[in-house]
Amino acid sequence: MRKTRHGLLGALLFSCACALAGTARAELAVIANPHVKLVGISTQELKDLYLGRARTLPDGSAVELFDQPADSAAYAQFARDVLGLDVQALKSYRAKLMFTGKARLPQVFDTDEAVKRAVAGNPRGLGYVQGRHVDASVKVLLILP
Repeated sequence: MRKTRHGLLGALLFSCACALAGTARAELAVIANPHVKLVGISTQELKDLYLGRARTLPDGSAVELFDQPADSAAYAQFARDVLGLDVQALKSYRAKLMFTGKARLPQVFDTDEAVKRAVAGNPRGLGYVQGRHVDASVKVLLILP
């Protein structure tokens, strides 16, 4: 009986630790409008799009990029994990793009819900939100842990 109680206590502690770890860093979902023909996208393809190196989706179709505010945790995570930049480096990079006119920056929305609504409402829409905000109005192309 004692082993069972310790086993249950261990499982409970492990579950709590996993739940706390999950709150420290939320998973991001790269989402697209259901009309977008892609069924998935790589981090390199996302990097090329969000850094202005590509202007169309990998299948050649037009895309409208949506972004989070620069002070959000989602933006920092996306910049680090997908683009390989910290927030300040990304701001500097994008300022150079704007100055030279070489790329059009993604449209920024204040919240995950606003990004999701923009993606759902634009047949060429693509963005990223915290995974808990995904619903049937968008399709998921990639999950970033």
